[in-house]
Amino acid sequence: MKTPFYIIIILFLTFGALFAREKKSFNDYLSENNLDSTQVLLIDKKKLNQLLTSTEAKVTWVAIYTNYCGGTPYLFRDVKKAQRLYGNQLQIILCSSAPYKEFGGLIKVLKKDTMNLPAVYIIDSEVYKDKKSDDRVKGYKFRNDICESCRNDIIGVPYTILYNKNGKVLYGGYPGRTNFDSVLHTHITSKL
Repeated sequence: MKTPFYIIIILFLTFGALFAREKKSFNDYLSENNLDSTQVLLIDKKKLNQLLTSTEAKVTWVAIYTNYCGGTPYLFRDVKKAQRLYGNQLQIILCSSAPYKEFGGLIKVLKKDTMNLPAVYIIDSEVYKDKKSDDRVKGYKFRNDICESCRNDIIGVPYTILYNKNGKVLYGGYPGRTNFDSVLHTHITSKL
């Protein structure tokens, strides 16, 4: 006995609706977490270039991090210290590679560390797609897109890149591998 065509269509529509996942947008997650769209923004290479060329700061520090990395609290401690020391000579751009669904965790981390920045950036998942939803992979793809000389470094976070006013990379690496405070100070106090 053959199954009537209309039964197949009903089954198809029913199971299709059950298994289809509604993909939430960045703005959906902002709304769900009561976040201000001027404080949490998407970032990609194009947006970063706009930020680099529109600043009056002598140096821009781009930090790529995840919510749950053991190094993130140390990164935030260093960011707060640098803000106090260098003020408007330093632009700081925090770039989280967390998936949009982890906004709650992101906000918890930021509130705990009381960051005083005009905005925090989420690396754009549509531009830097990752099939495995691995935060590090999204950060790795973003890092490799914005810093050609950083491409040979291993995957990992937090990752730091310093730029001059013209968007030239001054430094790229893991802050724990070098005396980052000294590197940052040298670039901010240099005459160039």
